[in-house]
Amino acid sequence: MSETSRGTLGMSIGWLILLYIIRAIGDVASEPLSLMSPLGLILRTEVYVNNQWWPVLVGVLLFVITVFVAFYLHQRRDMGAGLLPSKQGRRTASRFLCSPLGLTLRMMRTMIIAWSVGMFLLGISYGSIFGDLESFIKNNDMIQQIIASHPDYSVTEQFITQLMVILAIIATIPAVTSFLNIRSEEKKERLEHLYTKNVSRIRLFFVYVGIGCVVGPLALLLSVIGLWLSSMMVMADPLSFSIFMKAGMVYVPAIWVVLVIASLLFAFVPKWTSIVWVYVVFSFITVYLGDLIDIPEWLVNVSSYSHIPQLPVENVTWLSLVVLIIVWAIGTWISMAKYRYRDHVG
Repeated sequence: MSETSRGTLGMSIGWLILLYIIRAIGDVASEPLSLMSPLGLILRTEVYVNNQWWPVLVGVLLFVITVFVAFYLHQRRDMGAGLLPSKQGRRTASRFLCSPLGLTLRMMRTMIIAWSVGMFLLGISYGSIFGDLESFIKNNDMIQQIIASHPDYSVTEQFITQLMVILAIIATIPAVTSFLNIRSEEKKERLEHLYTKNVSRIRLFFVYVGIGCVVGPLALLLSVIGLWLSSMMVMADPLSFSIFMKAGMVYVPAIWVVLVIASLLFAFVPKWTSIVWVYVVFSFITVYLGDLIDIPEWLVNVSSYSHIPQLPVENVTWLSLVVLIIVWAIGTWISMAKYRYRDHVG
């Protein structure tokens, strides 16, 4: 369908987010709707309980059909082109494209918009379960084990603490992806065209770091807004916007720390930059499932998200937040200094 790998990746992630949202809404509101998503269909196997095989067979059938459709479409398209028509560009560039920031934002525009919309819809889908949250948690043993018991706070407030960790880690993905575009451009040897102009390595580096530092919190903010709007419609006594806002945006320093890990890898060992995704997955497993699978505390503390206070249940610990921001600032400066003098790596 797409003529570029970037377009293919964007559409694939978009479909994945859409199928996840369909499954999330369907699990709460409609069983047939949940079955329309492969993510919801495969759960009907009820592994180790009833061991139903029909969802697996349906999944294999859908896979075979999709493969045949893909091969059929592949035969009909031209080499190096996609089936979707390419948008005609302008004859002359706008003034906005004449700066590194403008050019970079234009290249990432589709990705940023897609992630922003996806995170907003994800927040809405999670907020839709707040109206019947107590019965949902009551019937879910795993959620009961994950959520700590705090008699001074409602079930909804305690659930928010775990939900915000998930949203923060998901919001980290567009932040890191935005920065890693500099590695992609370097491998394709496109950065050399910019460096022949009046553009320094430091300036371009900070453009990508700056975009990543804004895109991540923006995605998190939109998910929090969607979560709050959806919860207001289904809750008899909705929580205030400030509670959602504080509980979510407090994770911004943790997102920035992951971003600085990516920048350090890019500056020192560019060929291994993708290892940052291992850290993201590791953070999700340790922080979200740490108590459930008895991960040692010292290992959990390796994740930057584990040092964020879980509002509104816990009090704000400014020391940990300041330390994370200092780590981000120092790490960014070190990676910038290293990238300024290192050789070009394809």
